[in-house]
Amino acid sequence: MNAKQTIEYMTLPYLAKQFEEDHIILRTSMKEHVQALRKYMINGMDKKRVFLPMIVANKTSEGKLQIIDGSTRVRAIYSLYQSLQNKEDDEKHTKAKVYFENSSLGIQVFHDLTEEQCNQLYIDFNTRGKKVALSKLIEYDSRHLDNIITNRILETNSQMKEAGIETEKRAVIRPTNKNFLSLSQLRQLVNIFTTGKHILSNQENTQKYLLKEQDYVELVNSWINEIFLWEKPKEIGNYQHTMLASFPVMISIAYFVNEDMIHKPLETRLSFMKARMKTLAEIDWSSHHADWRQFKGSYRHAANLYFLSNEPATIKQLLQWYSRIEIKEVM
Repeated sequence: MNAKQTIEYMTLPYLAKQFEEDHIILRTSMKEHVQALRKYMINGMDKKRVFLPMIVANKTSEGKLQIIDGSTRVRAIYSLYQSLQNKEDDEKHTKAKVYFENSSLGIQVFHDLTEEQCNQLYIDFNTRGKKVALSKLIEYDSRHLDNIITNRILETNSQMKEAGIETEKRAVIRPTNKNFLSLSQLRQLVNIFTTGKHILSNQENTQKYLLKEQDYVELVNSWINEIFLWEKPKEIGNYQHTMLASFPVMISIAYFVNEDMIHKPLETRLSFMKARMKTLAEIDWSSHHADWRQFKGSYRHAANLYFLSNEPATIKQLLQWYSRIEIKEVM
């Protein structure tokens, strides 16, 4: 496309006023997306961490900006602009207003495109653009504590480094890939320790954290080190050797050692975790052991291995099994 292009910068209040005065033409946006972005901006302004990608627009012959990519951003900015006009006398409102008034957004402006060209650009931006890899979001997005904890574990746990973390894929494919975990899987395990829930890795964690960052790092690192007492780091990702290479097994163990512990102080959680890990230490974790056939999964003859299903029913079966083992230990 050989159309003339320029880069403009607008302060957020000016952009909002331009929209209010009908100088900006928007595409349709989903209400929930606007609300989610507005929430992100409010939270980010409090910490002075807001990133808004450049808007793409076409300047019409009438001088209006026809938004090609960024209508949701404009609506969220305008919604926040309206709410900040209220004369509230609290510190958070004042900080947000100052940050908003002093922030600018870049706009890539095409000139005099046809409607067809605008529509084609819109399609290109929303269907051909490559999404940021989840591993990069975890590595670089420091807004969420789960990401920070995940990265701190990778920095501080030498055995985890030796075991191997897959950074290019969401999951490791067994038995070919012998890395212990993927980066997104590690974050899912971290999430169990911070919230007690196994949420999808691309969802924002909105639960309030009860411990400090360093406490969670210590807790998760201590648990991982207990795992490495059962299997050497170099072997733990080898599915032909150990079931600890099975992610459903790792998820279930993480649940087991965090049961009813999320609201407890660090020392209580460490003690409980180590006690429960001790009850599981006698399990034969060999991937060829017949015990694993009792759980939901499938037998892959090509690999001559039994693979557990990564679904709630299987996790529940494993947790019930661990509980029976714990009762036997007590008796």
